[in-house]
Amino acid sequence: MTASSRVVLVSGLQGTGKTTVAGAVAQRLGTCLISRDPLMQTLLARNIPLDGLPKNEIPSVPDLGFALQTAILTQQLGLGSPVVLECVMRKIVVQQWTALCQEAGAKLVTVECICSDRDLHRDRVERRHRAGLSWVTWQTVEPAPPSFRSIPNADYVADAVEPVNSHLAAIVALLDMAM
Repeated sequence: MTASSRVVLVSGLQGTGKTTVAGAVAQRLGTCLISRDPLMQTLLARNIPLDGLPKNEIPSVPDLGFALQTAILTQQLGLGSPVVLECVMRKIVVQQWTALCQEAGAKLVTVECICSDRDLHRDRVERRHRAGLSWVTWQTVEPAPPSFRSIPNADYVADAVEPVNSHLAAIVALLDMAM
């Protein structure tokens, strides 16, 4: 693998700034952002039911989104290209993507996005829902405890109350440490 084989995984609950942080990192690395939401929206627009078609062995749309992200990650690793993936990640997905990065010899940085200001977090989720940008409501997100981490041992925690540029600098520094 080349020195450009750098992968950043950005996870966190909805409304914590994942897309903003991931987009800034992708722009800095000169690569695309591979976000699960547009992939899922495309599948849903093609009339794939959210729960999939179990009788036809077609997985749920969220699982198909992960599968598509995995395929793109694998392809980009094979090219030695930097990759930024963004979504609410399950533990099994983080493990799978970490293993792929290790096999490819890629430098991996994991980022967990949070929003320590509960009112701001609620406002962000509700604003996106009202605007029709997300099906997720505050009632969906709110039950998660403030300490929730989808990547418990993330290399970096980005809090939405802090400026994106400070997160960007810290994440790039982590990537550069091993290069």
